[in-house]
Amino acid sequence: MKRQYCIGIDSGTQSTRVMMFDLSGNFVCGSTVKHKPLIHGQDGGIYMDEENLWTSLCAAARDMMAQFDGDPADILGVGLSPHNGTVCFMRNDGTHLLHPICYQDYRTADVEPMPADCPAWEAWQRRNSRANLLKSVSPTLYDQVEKYASVGGYLGFMLTGSFVDTISNTIGSMPLDRERFCYEERAWVYDCVGMRKDQLCEAFLPGQAMGKISEKAAEETGLPAGIPLVAGASDKQTEAFGAGAVHDGDAFISYGTEANLTFVSNQFYTMTRENFFYSLLSAVPYQWNYTVPMARGYWLVTWFKEQFAEDLTEKAMQEGLGRYGAEDYLTKQALHIPAGSEGLLVMPDFLAPRERPHSSGTVIGLKPIHTRAHLFRALIEGIAMTLRLNSESLKKSMPNLAPVKSLYVGGGGSRSDLSMQITADIFGVPATRASYHETGSLGAAMCAAIGAGAFANQEEAVQMLQGNTQTFVPNAKNQALYEELYQKVFRKLYPVLLPTFETMEQLYQK
Repeated sequence: MKRQYCIGIDSGTQSTRVMMFDLSGNFVCGSTVKHKPLIHGQDGGIYMDEENLWTSLCAAARDMMAQFDGDPADILGVGLSPHNGTVCFMRNDGTHLLHPICYQDYRTADVEPMPADCPAWEAWQRRNSRANLLKSVSPTLYDQVEKYASVGGYLGFMLTGSFVDTISNTIGSMPLDRERFCYEERAWVYDCVGMRKDQLCEAFLPGQAMGKISEKAAEETGLPAGIPLVAGASDKQTEAFGAGAVHDGDAFISYGTEANLTFVSNQFYTMTRENFFYSLLSAVPYQWNYTVPMARGYWLVTWFKEQFAEDLTEKAMQEGLGRYGAEDYLTKQALHIPAGSEGLLVMPDFLAPRERPHSSGTVIGLKPIHTRAHLFRALIEGIAMTLRLNSESLKKSMPNLAPVKSLYVGGGGSRSDLSMQITADIFGVPATRASYHETGSLGAAMCAAIGAGAFANQEEAVQMLQGNTQTFVPNAKNQALYEELYQKVFRKLYPVLLPTFETMEQLYQK
């Protein structure tokens, strides 16, 4: 039987990954191109470089195609999985009026709040709408916007020549009927967020073909012209799909730039005024992912390497070990350190979440015995504990949420046996590593296979995941230690330290 292929594009915050797989889920070739650093504006905003988003995709795609020694005619399609929450302000010709505002920008719009009887989600959207933010800080630019696009809508335009996007990547950014997987029909919601329906991209369900790779895009990317561009979901939801988390009761942890814990459910829930959470649209139509985010997740590992392991990074480069070389060195050292890092604890709130305003990164228990490897391990432990902590309030809002039956882990951090074992021990359930750690790219390729007709639906496409997986079972001794550490220390840190955090903020604002 002729071997056929699909391509997955995963456009994240730190890099763009373009990977090719065959229909059995085997990795064929691929490339990752790092993005320029986020732009921190004088206005307090956090922005992305839109040109770099496109040129990174082009460079990664060209590199991948240069590695491919098969017949391009056997490439069935391209799946697109962009990161969620970054908004572009564009004209109809594809030009940008300003840099896209990144999801890590927590500014809110200076607008009148919605009435007290307004549903919580729409009330939240009004204050957090990027259109309303632009209108409040620059009315002139606001009046010039012809298209609001997610990163997916922008890249969809660049790849096909039309403003197309997956509906599953518009959550929180556009007026979306999350229960029905479509744009809102209620006119007042558009007024609420300051957008018009004609300013939105045409939206498609995951697995639907959105258009074809244009001749112009083919010249710039090296991708075959005319093959379908297929809707995935937002990056974390496509990652969950690519790891195999597709059933009610499954859970998925993504150890990427933004770490996430996602609960898969066949039941729709929405946030309340007391408890904020996203009702994210799965890569499986009419299924929902309830996600607990940590905006700076394994970004912290990159930060750690840059600040404390420059020598290991240089050594890894000299030995040709690739971008994970320094991390692998640190992991080997940290494997010899006991669970709990010999009394060293890190609360990694390097970007304070909404539920813990004023919080910041905190290291507790530092002693002369501690080394760089101790701090590295404590950081990994802190990330897992933070995801667990962040999930507690979410589960309280969903009393009927199915208990976790299967925990899947993907993202760059899942490469590490250390991270996998720590995850199993802290959550107290077996943790399964995906057959290929870049599950976002794999999930996008699986969507491409559906859109190209190789599989009928997402359930069939899971056949592409029949590669090798590895399950890490909790170590009873370590699990007991982590449970005590979590219950007696970690979950109590923020309430105790809040006055200190607030005082420090006041001191440094003087």
